[in-house]
Amino acid sequence: MAETALSMAATLVRSALGVASAAARQEVGLLLGVHDDIGFINAQLKMMSAFLRTTNVAEGNAEVLKAYLELIRDLAYDTEDCLEEFMVSIKHPSMLQQCFNLGARHRIAIKIRAIKQRIQELNQMRKMYNLIQLTDTISDDMKGDFQVTRNFAALYIQEAQLVGFQRPKVELLEMTSSKTDGRKVVSIVGMGGLGKTTLPKKVYDSKELHERFVNFAWITVSQSFSIMEILKDLIKQLLGENSLEDLLKKHQGVTLLGKHCTDLLREQLEGKRYFVVLDDLWTIEAWNSIQFAFPEHSSELGCVVVTTRITEVAQVCSFPYPKLIHHLKALEEKDAKELLL
Repeated sequence: MAETALSMAATLVRSALGVASAAARQEVGLLLGVHDDIGFINAQLKMMSAFLRTTNVAEGNAEVLKAYLELIRDLAYDTEDCLEEFMVSIKHPSMLQQCFNLGARHRIAIKIRAIKQRIQELNQMRKMYNLIQLTDTISDDMKGDFQVTRNFAALYIQEAQLVGFQRPKVELLEMTSSKTDGRKVVSIVGMGGLGKTTLPKKVYDSKELHERFVNFAWITVSQSFSIMEILKDLIKQLLGENSLEDLLKKHQGVTLLGKHCTDLLREQLEGKRYFVVLDDLWTIEAWNSIQFAFPEHSSELGCVVVTTRITEVAQVCSFPYPKLIHHLKALEEKDAKELLL
């Protein structure tokens, strides 16, 4: 449903905004000639985040809007990855000097300005299809401002272009194949700017994984989340839209509870080979509200991957298997050079 796509897009834009805000505060951007472009992207994301919270799904163009919002979802991942690469490069003391040679500066500028170009292209797409309508609660001033800054962009990064991720990808694939006595949860932990979304995304899209699992779901949790929306999205992605529609019909006229969704997921996932990514998990409470949707059956059937910035969260999610925690590290010097030069 378009409403679900809208909610997911809003969540992902907020996540990208966190990285963009941090990048905009880096004064080295002035010296590299990209400070204004990053500031522009940051402003776009701020406006888009506010705008998506006040957007109506018009009945006449719901399917077109859904397709557009799915583009935003995918582009948000890539936008965040691009700015995270910028942050990693400038945090490397041994590599910061490399940023100032002509080739490296040109490479950085091309990536960031490509994002700016995509912003303008998506804005034209929105106008062409008259995709989004504002609710009555948004002010006329905000409507006018948003005509200029309502979309954001992305840089499509191919597998071969990713630097420093091949070895972690292999390690993560090995973790997903490990044996446990019950539910298998692999945790990826690291500070912002290290690629916590990029790494599992490459594993999630890999041929090796799709040969082992049948049902897939990618859920972005973030700091502000709705447990009901997450559970419904899990049902939709893992079991299909019809399963969610049947559940809603079954409880028509009564309040649909999290327990109803959890019970359905546990029942239907029993005996199935499923792979789920819970991206950007911040609290143990959030994990506790989601984890019971996954049956505690043989680890050969199901696997959950969690990404988080908080070590304690990773420890709880992967308990009692500390070897299933992958600690992300900054790029090694040779990889940082390859990224910049």
